[in-house]
Amino acid sequence: MGLGPLGGGRIQHSFFNMQEAGVSFVNAVALEKYVNKAFTRLPGGAGGRQIRFQDEEHIFCHSDISFDNFLYDPATGRVWMVDFQHVNVLPRSFFSHYLHYSPWAGVVAKAVEAKLGFPRSPHLDLLALANALIGRSDYSSFGLDEYGEPMEPRQRRRRRVSAAKS
Repeated sequence: MGLGPLGGGRIQHSFFNMQEAGVSFVNAVALEKYVNKAFTRLPGGAGGRQIRFQDEEHIFCHSDISFDNFLYDPATGRVWMVDFQHVNVLPRSFFSHYLHYSPWAGVVAKAVEAKLGFPRSPHLDLLALANALIGRSDYSSFGLDEYGEPMEPRQRRRRRVSAAKS
């Protein structure tokens, strides 16, 4: 199974500008290259900062945690997720990022985290830094294609034009 929404397409997550990835990543290696490319935007370059997702477990990651999207039975303590519109298959670190850094997470995410006992990702601080760098960028793909490889200049121009139209 690839990365992204269950029905296919671009990853929808608060990590990305406008809550959506600039490209449809084919695998964790491509996503890893994208995140690591963000570190090159730091003054002085990446400085050895790198994230590795290749060996990280992929999970269903809900990126719209709110009271409306979960049902809770206080008598049994059971929780049901009822809205799958913003569910993606992603490396575990992205769910940890959502729980700890998403501006929408708040009290509901903290309750979900406590209920699940979800561990804090060792990549969390680096993901937060990459998220800040991506948020400051006006070019959502960093010139990379769905494989995490540099695009040819013609591809970049086409992608910018189509992004401006949407």
